[in-house]
Amino acid sequence: MSEQKKLETIYQWVKEQGVNFRNRPLLIQSLTHRSYLHEKGDFSQANESLEFVGDSVLSLSVTHYIYTRLGQVDVGDLAKLRARLISAPVLAEVARRIGLKDLILLGRNEEENQGREKDSILADSLEAFIGALFLDRGLEEADRWIRKVFGQKIEQEIKRPTMVDYKTTFQEKMAREGAGEIVYRVTKAIGPDHNKTFYVQLQVDGQVWGEGSGKSKKEAEQIAAQEALRKIADITSEDKSIS
Repeated sequence: MSEQKKLETIYQWVKEQGVNFRNRPLLIQSLTHRSYLHEKGDFSQANESLEFVGDSVLSLSVTHYIYTRLGQVDVGDLAKLRARLISAPVLAEVARRIGLKDLILLGRNEEENQGREKDSILADSLEAFIGALFLDRGLEEADRWIRKVFGQKIEQEIKRPTMVDYKTTFQEKMAREGAGEIVYRVTKAIGPDHNKTFYVQLQVDGQVWGEGSGKSKKEAEQIAAQEALRKIADITSEDKSIS
């Protein structure tokens, strides 16, 4: 593919992403790997500096997203969740899904060495693109795009019962507020022994605070605790809006 054709493909992809880049050279720089420039005898930074900017913007956006969704959760769990969401494997997964991996400008040797499949190159290029988007369109537009392409993945990770210990967070919060007995009650179990689905109610002093279902009692209890924490967050938000 000719260089001009590569550029046209990048411009079309950006248009499909709903982004209007004013600074096209900045866009191209964000997708230019150093190997591509080195082949031409150009030893400039390629997309490394933009990667540095994009890393911070992505971290801020993801932090805001998960805090808004899980503000009642222990800060240690939030930090672990954020670290996973901005890790190289997850960024590479997103880059593949949105088609960015096919747009990166690589040198011939890197191309032959399967550089387009390397998580590190994909992750760095995605961060560089985010950095360029931030510099060109501002934080609000960059945040909007990040939420668009990462939202589904974030929600998947939030719902993983092993990602955040909702039970401990809920128990600690109730202890601080002097609440009474916390009970997780299995209301039913459906299916054969090898493939049961458990349904659990979370009760505090006999009142139902949350419900959940899962392939194990532990998973169902975590989901019930997550629902209870979300209700607490909603009530808190309503109280603040009234005051």
